Amino acid sequence: MKLVATVLVFLLGVVSVMSTSGLSDDEKTEVLNAHNYYRGLVDPVASNMQRMYWDEELGYMAQFWAAGCIYEINENRHTQSTKFDYVGENKLALSGYSANYTLLVNRWFKIGQSYDHYTGYCRDEDGNQEQCEDEMDCICAPYVQLVWAQTYAVGCGVSRCTELEGAEDDGENALYFVCYYGPGGSIVSGEPPYDKGDVSCSSCPTDKPYCDRNLCSESGAERVVVHLSVISVLMAAVLSIF
Repeated sequence: MKLVATVLVFLLGVVSVMSTSGLSDDEKTEVLNAHNYYRGLVDPVASNMQRMYWDEELGYMAQFWAAGCIYEINENRHTQSTKFDYVGENKLALSGYSANYTLLVNRWFKIGQSYDHYTGYCRDEDGNQEQCEDEMDCICAPYVQLVWAQTYAVGCGVSRCTELEGAEDDGENALYFVCYYGPGGSIVSGEPPYDKGDVSCSSCPTDKPYCDRNLCSESGAERVVVHLSVISVLMAAVLSIF
């Protein structure tokens, strides 16, 4: 199975190189930076949010799917990866052929306003809160995948589609943006996307012992964990002097 997946990834790479509608290196950097930027802004604060890196295999897979101009979930994405057993997916479509990729990622992040981190419920368009049972029909699913703490790899693709099959709106002359994530997260799992903490990086995995802009990282500023209770004690001690 892995051999087949390896061959498939090679073919995806060929298709991606041949495509004239994929992401440039600068655009890949913009997309990656946007993901890490918004992951570092979560509220409540995440204690175990990992920094993402760009994964070319996931990028090839995403580009191949975007080039097909079909707006639906790729049910085979898990078996197409040679690295991850479960691959997450985010996608969106909009009219026109140009885009600011930071703003596109921000659209997924803003969905978090409908997600309750304490109950795991999602507020639908009518204001009703419910537990999501289907990722395709859950408006909070893109946000949860964006801020899934254990996801550390992302790869994205984009295509300019004259006709985007399956899109309810923005289906004509559309920009189709697809991102794949490893290991993927899922809102229907019932698990919270990340661990909440008093301060960022207070429970980073051992292989990412540094804190870089609120993200657990392999390198960067050393993590200094100071809980709010400790800060309160120190402040009280200082005030008692005066």
